[in-house]
Order: sequence, then C-alpha cells, then structure tokens
Amino acid sequence: VTGQTAPDYALTVNRGDAGNYYVVVTNSLGSVTSQVSTLTVVTLTNSFTGDMLGLNPAGYWPLQETNAPAAAAMETNYGSLGALGNAYYVATGTNQTMLKVAGALTNSGDSDAAAYFSGANNGGGSLDYLFVPRVSPALTLKPPFTLACWFNTTTNSGFGDLMGEGGSGLNNPVNAGNAGGVRLSYGGGSTPNLQLYIFDGNGQVRNQLPTPSGSMLPFGTWHYIA
Repeated sequence: VTGQTAPDYALTVNRGDAGNYYVVVTNSLGSVTSQVSTLTVVTLTNSFTGDMLGLNPAGYWPLQETNAPAAAAMETNYGSLGALGNAYYVATGTNQTMLKVAGALTNSGDSDAAAYFSGANNGGGSLDYLFVPRVSPALTLKPPFTLACWFNTTTNSGFGDLMGEGGSGLNNPVNAGNAGGVRLSYGGGSTPNLQLYIFDGNGQVRNQLPTPSGSMLPFGTWHYIA
C-alpha cells in the first residue's frame, strides 16, 4: 500500500489476507522499517462468537472452536490483548484433558466443540486446566471486570474452579492454599451452585458470593454464566 500519509490505515480483510506484514515509513531524511507483525483472520463460526467479539473483551478463548483452531497445546486469545493473552494447556492427549468434545449447542445444529477437564488429582497436582502466564501487568484483573463461560459438570459431587486469577488450583500445587485473586467456582452436593471468591492476598476470603438460595445449577446441563 503506497501513498498513505495518515497516522492509521483501515481495511476489510478476509481469510486470504492472513500473513506477515510490516510498515516502511519514508520522509526526506530516509526510511525506517517496522518489525514484522502476524495477522490472524478469525472466521466467525456462529452469532455467539460475533456477539462476544462485539463487546471488545480483553480475553476470548473459543477452546478449539474456530475453523482454523490453534495448536492443541494452546488456545489463541481473540480478545484485545491478542497474543499476550494466549492460554496454554498443562497437558493434553490424556483422559484429564480432552479436546473436540460435544459443546453446549451441539444438539442445536452447531458443530462447535468444547474442551473436557476431568478435575482429577494426579499425584500432587491437577493437570487439567488452561492458564495464561501473567507476564505483564496488563494481564492482572482490575475492577470493574466480567468473567463469563459455558460449563457442564458431569457429577454433583466435589468443588472446582471454572475461571480465576490466583488461588489454589490455578497454577499452584493442590492444597497450596488461597493467596489472592478471584475464583469463579462451582460447588456440587445437594444444591449445586455457583460461587465467587475474592481474596485479600493473605489467604483470607474477603468476599464470598454464592448463587442465591434456591437458584440451583444442576449437573449434566450446559450453563452460561457471567
């Protein structure tokens, strides 16, 4: 593209435009070439994906749903943080983490898949989670924020984290204790429910917000929570 003098340049792209790009800036004193950037073009697979991206989220991970999914060991972040928010599986190809299983909308004619996490303890620590390395302050949650996900539990026993930042079960050995951060969790039992925990950094719960009394989230059913 030549003859562009504005500080920005916008265009409509399609899947064939994916690739590596760089910019050459020239004036009377000479020219300078930018670093190479990779453009990934995401083909929306359903209206839900379009609705989510329309909210301009910092992080959005379809979990292998896209037409051209990421490598099996990772999930591409399609949110505004881009590659900085890419997520990585601790382990795949085991019975603890399985990809391409039936998703929430499969019975509605939507072929998009989901990821399965067993929740099992593997000799001192869980291997069935997906994490984003917090390598930048931009990855630290700051209020106000929203956490949202689809989930479907296969048992009404036990307790587990769905999403979060910090706390046990999220990058720490099992039973390491809750140090800080936020946990969006699901509790089983006779009244399965959603729970939100906010920690003070010293192992104490500052706020615990369970699902309102009587508002059960039964197992064996897909739920969308935010």
